[in-house]
Amino acid sequence: MNRKPHDLLEFYRRTSGQEPAEDVTADPAQPLQKTERMLVVRRSQAIVAAASATLLVVLAFVLGLAIGDSGTEPVPVVGGWVIKVVSYRDTDAGRKRAKSVMSQLQKLGWGEVTLQMIADNERLAVTLGSWVQRPHDSKARGLLKRVAKLSDLRNDRLPFKEAAFWQIKNKTES
Repeated sequence: MNRKPHDLLEFYRRTSGQEPAEDVTADPAQPLQKTERMLVVRRSQAIVAAASATLLVVLAFVLGLAIGDSGTEPVPVVGGWVIKVVSYRDTDAGRKRAKSVMSQLQKLGWGEVTLQMIADNERLAVTLGSWVQRPHDSKARGLLKRVAKLSDLRNDRLPFKEAAFWQIKNKTES
């Protein structure tokens, strides 16, 4: 007589050493119990789904880099006043230094930090804040003093001691 189990529950009962209380297959009049539907996923299907999701995230990141704006390029400004913290020559090394200073000032959270192109002498300026008119209030002067007092932790020099208010002019105003 062939004693193959008809379902998993019966198989587990047989392997655990327990005998069923009664043979449920012997009574065909007994109604079937409703069970929850289960989704069975093979390992290969799960691997393909995980790889697809990973590739989708990487594609979104690459598209974001290609399409998005990092915001570290020089910003064209119509006019106004800013605090010119420091300026560097418009070279690769100068751009790297300017972006480094810019990120450090952004971490301090003192206000709007931007890069401005000085067309007269081909330099990049790291600027802080923005005002429509020359600032005269104590808050702006206090910000200028804080920037000027920043010191380099590696040695006791003040890298931004020459920070000052600077008027940004239109190209037509020059």
